[in-house]
Amino acid sequence: LFRKWRGGPSVEGRFVKMTRHRALAAMMAGAATLMATRVNAQDAPLRVVAFPIDSSCEPYFAVEQGFFKDAGLNVSLDTGANGPAVAAGVVSGDIDIGLGNVVSLAQARARGVPFVIVAPASDYLSSAPTTLMAGPRESEVKRPRDLSGKTVGITVLNGLPHYSVRLWIDKDGGDSATTKFVELSYPDMLTGLARNRIDAAFVSEPFIGPARSAGRILGAPLDAIGRPFPVALFFAAPAWVQAHGSAVKKFSDTIRRTGTWANRNHERSAEILVKVSMMDREVV
Repeated sequence: LFRKWRGGPSVEGRFVKMTRHRALAAMMAGAATLMATRVNAQDAPLRVVAFPIDSSCEPYFAVEQGFFKDAGLNVSLDTGANGPAVAAGVVSGDIDIGLGNVVSLAQARARGVPFVIVAPASDYLSSAPTTLMAGPRESEVKRPRDLSGKTVGITVLNGLPHYSVRLWIDKDGGDSATTKFVELSYPDMLTGLARNRIDAAFVSEPFIGPARSAGRILGAPLDAIGRPFPVALFFAAPAWVQAHGSAVKKFSDTIRRTGTWANRNHERSAEILVKVSMMDREVV
């Protein structure tokens, strides 16, 4: 479920074998498993899992720029498959620090898995939204409440996209309980818009440009939550945090330093993102 990134001129991969059964078992173990998290040896690497996307790329930037090394941290950086897999890895002790969004972490705590936030990754900014709602070019939908009774494509049910769109519709006087939500990949959403198979789609960069070409932008659903609010966060297990206070402080400080650097060096950070994500340079 995790791909090792070693930096250098190209992306090299290896996969840590974790079966779906093991991942589910780890999640069900809950808070009790957290207390069994082992304490690493003094020279053991800090095992961090993130995703090679701009909103959570600080660890990749920090490796490339030598910021972790400056802080005295030996970081082993892996690329995650998805949020639940990362959460399962943190619970089982296979991951020290993982990446999640604010909704998934709140849901975990509500289920008795008390993850601890150790550093921010990204905020949603209404002034510069990277996620928007798109609709077909010819559509009767003009505002959020018009999506009552319509079909909306989102990437995941019962997560941040789902909740934000429902709140967006309801705040505008609509009834999101009558809206049909379907899980689709971003490419399938674009196809659905172009062929009028869905009434709207929740799209994030780098798919906003293609969505504009296939249809039109209806608004920014995440505005309904806050302007701004934290979206992505780095988290760990409580027992591990208590046992590794110095490493947590160094990691948090390094992420803050890296975020400041990335916001001021878009050209350089984009080059690193191209390398680690293997995305098209023009898209990045």
